[in-house]
Amino acid sequence: MNSKEFKKALDNIVKEKDIDPEVVYSAMELALTSAYKKNFNSKTNVKVLFDRATGEIKVYSYLTVVEDDKMTKEEYEDYLFENYDDEEEEEEIPAEDEEGEEKETISYFNPETEIKVSDAKKLDKTLEIGDTIDTEVTPKDFGRVAASTAKQVVVQKIREAERNSIMEEFGDKQDELLIGTVALEDTDNYFIDLGRTNGILPKK
Repeated sequence: MNSKEFKKALDNIVKEKDIDPEVVYSAMELALTSAYKKNFNSKTNVKVLFDRATGEIKVYSYLTVVEDDKMTKEEYEDYLFENYDDEEEEEEIPAEDEEGEEKETISYFNPETEIKVSDAKKLDKTLEIGDTIDTEVTPKDFGRVAASTAKQVVVQKIREAERNSIMEEFGDKQDELLIGTVALEDTDNYFIDLGRTNGILPKK
């Protein structure tokens, strides 16, 4: 199935089930990102984008632009070592401050997922801290992984969306008279077909 056929089939399903297509598309992108990392042993930052117009799926590796003075863990440890004064009395650093709040976690520079702003501007002068540099890395055989993952996501989201939609439709119907058809019964209850869902009518 090509991307256009996949998009058409997906649109038909979400329309039939009355589901917001954006909910399905966003969930697919998250699931496909996890699938890519699992199947292609990716340790870098990656994101999967589903083209809402064409149905095409692409994988991008990206670097986040950070400040120039952000140090790697090794650089930070070297800095501490070089500035350590062994004549000073060593102070015990509490795990929490006086108000009981945890200490601030140090964020180290990771060259696999980040790029310093001075280096980023060599590639594009308009880039600023917080921007990303995207590079397409879609594997040739990613379509097979995408199709399998997308199927699982669609089924899951259809169930969730149907459940939410039914709750919205019937959630405010308490104490109202509804018309339904007896579909099944057991010793204690009638099971009433209300169209999109079933209700239980105790025989007592």
